Amino acid sequence: MSTIQRASVPEPVRQGLGLIQNSVSLVILAMGVLLLLTGFVLQTGVWAAILAVWGTALTIVGATAYAIIWWSYQ
Repeated sequence: MSTIQRASVPEPVRQGLGLIQNSVSLVILAMGVLLLLTGFVLQTGVWAAILAVWGTALTIVGATAYAIIWWSYQ
């Protein structure tokens, strides 16, 4: 019988991931940041530019949508 120990995830990290999983606009924002960083890592070529533009657009859309929804609940 094998025993596997899982590392405990700190509570702030668990809360942050739960917040992202429960919000479509934050998922869009996170995907935009991921695409933007991928374009930055590539740095040259057409795909780097495409990923940077898509990432920027998704980041703006996600942040704006989250801000509007947050503001409407206040």
